[in-house]
Amino acid sequence: MTSASGYVRLSKVAGLTNLSLEGMVQEVRDTAAREGLDLLEVHVDDGISGAVRDRPEFLAWLADGSSGRASVLLAHHADRLTREGVNAAAMVLDVVEGKDPVTGRVVADPVRFVDCYGLDSERDVEAFRWRFVIAAEIGRGERERMKERNIRTKR
Repeated sequence: MTSASGYVRLSKVAGLTNLSLEGMVQEVRDTAAREGLDLLEVHVDDGISGAVRDRPEFLAWLADGSSGRASVLLAHHADRLTREGVNAAAMVLDVVEGKDPVTGRVVADPVRFVDCYGLDSERDVEAFRWRFVIAAEIGRGERERMKERNIRTKR
């Protein structure tokens, strides 16, 4: 069975009124089962903005792929990975493509990227990068809209 590492991020700490985390983790588990993947772990950054690149579990999830521990990186949704758009999306793409982030040279086996909403680097080879980067940019745009709403509310 193919090994996978899952990732979920929730920007506000899960609690009694915010049940999104539970649902996202379950969707990752369900997707792994549907895809026939051996889900080694679901990394969760609970209460950390996607604008933060060095989220501990995000980095651990990427390390699972770059180290060869997992041959599939499974995310709840690509737009939940980052609120920085292409800047942080490049971190994920380097792992997916097996590239050294400094030199851009291929130094490891590539890994498959899958999310719970149908994005799949193996099934959608031609359009995967475009769809992934667009999803990351949608996440960045949402962050900008949230900042603007907060500024207007404070005024």
